[in-house]
Amino acid sequence: MSAPRSSRFLSMVFGFIAFVSLSASAGDMHMVSDAWVRLAPAGTKMHAGYLTLHNSTEEEASVVAADSPQYMNVEIHHSRIVDGIATMTRQDQITLAPGGMLKMAPGGFHLMLMHPKMALKEGDAVEINLHLADGGTLSLKAMVRKTGGMAHDSHSGHKMN
Repeated sequence: MSAPRSSRFLSMVFGFIAFVSLSASAGDMHMVSDAWVRLAPAGTKMHAGYLTLHNSTEEEASVVAADSPQYMNVEIHHSRIVDGIATMTRQDQITLAPGGMLKMAPGGFHLMLMHPKMALKEGDAVEINLHLADGGTLSLKAMVRKTGGMAHDSHSGHKMN
């Protein structure tokens, strides 16, 4: 195997091991996929994180808190349009039905990452911990990336409830 091919193969193997470790950390019941943080202009005090949560158990699962060593505070938020006005509401928890899935995406549920402790650039990894009601924790890494320039990615103009 050539050096570049073997390097790619090892990256895939280690990525798979990290994914298996992530799901095993919460008892092989919960998984997170497609985790990313929107690249924001330098000096921005709030960033948005997105991911997909999967509950493969036969019981409800609730995320009750989140944190990151790279931010002073992390909250779960839900954005929506109410009477033509964009609103954003902090959520105390989000609950997934047995076998359920929740996609956090621009314009909907997301993680509000507040007051970054360091500047982030495209390609950086953000460590995030999701705390479950049953006492478990899902630890993940979300890659910082640009979006496709979608207007509803911006949090400017949102009303906080």
